[in-house]
Amino acid sequence: CIMMKKYPLRSSIFLLLFSFIISLLLPQCAASFATHPSTPTPSSPSIITPSDINFPILYENEHLLAISKPPHIPHHDDPQSNQLGIISLLRQQQQQQSSFSYPHRLYGVHRLDRVTSGILLLAKSSDIANALVNKFKEKQVNKYYMALSGKKPRKKKQ
Repeated sequence: CIMMKKYPLRSSIFLLLFSFIISLLLPQCAASFATHPSTPTPSSPSIITPSDINFPILYENEHLLAISKPPHIPHHDDPQSNQLGIISLLRQQQQQQSSFSYPHRLYGVHRLDRVTSGILLLAKSSDIANALVNKFKEKQVNKYYMALSGKKPRKKKQ
């Protein structure tokens, strides 16, 4: 087992990213990854339904919800492939699980690409959503990215 700080790293990019990010930003949430279900892989079925996945809640207060978005899930519904987006999947998870703590509408604040895993922030009101969207637009939010590669990066040509 490889450790980063005091958290074990797993083979999944998703868990690697979150082990690092959580150790820096949300150390109280790191334990939730020990029981996190497998994330979809490229060989997983292309249609993900609410029964296939449970989005761990990493942080929650009266204004925000931060969830762990696994890879291979679009932000918006994709009618061509009949794939539900993360917001629709979350709404269905809210309806199906009594453990989901916030039963009202959630508002997307930013997006992550379909293939990207990461922390997704959702607002609990349109006012908070608008304020946070403006923070992202004005580049007042610090974002951190990590990537894994099987190859050594090339040096930039001057």
